[in-house]
Amino acid sequence: KGKDMLPELLNEYDGKINVVFKQMPLSNHKWAKAAAVASLCSYEQSNDKFWKFHDTLFDKQKEIQLISAGKQFREIAQGAGLNMGKYDKCIKSEEVKAKVEADMKEAESIGVRSTPTFVINGVIVPGANVQAVKNAIETRLSDAG
Repeated sequence: KGKDMLPELLNEYDGKINVVFKQMPLSNHKWAKAAAVASLCSYEQSNDKFWKFHDTLFDKQKEIQLISAGKQFREIAQGAGLNMGKYDKCIKSEEVKAKVEADMKEAESIGVRSTPTFVINGVIVPGANVQAVKNAIETRLSDAG
């Protein structure tokens, strides 16, 4: 649901908001950390390819099985147009894994407990509640203006 909210928000607040995506793989999703690494590897190649990878990953999440997740992520990466040599090297990178861990620690330090969670200028809005996110954006825009 959070994935589907973003295009609406970006369209409605065109030029007024920026989206910064942080990784917060939940431990109860057994392949989530590997997916977070794979998505960062797609981002290293391009922002547009990251979003294509991200959206396809969420669209296919019910099809992904732990035993074949790496292969499925690779297929999604190919479909997103990634350079597969760079992707394969990145997947093994300890630096990328450390970035995922850093995002998780940051989220935990500010009280994020679930996904999706939106943070609008310090205001935490848990869940895919588009009206709550819009309210937080409107409050912050009116404070700034």
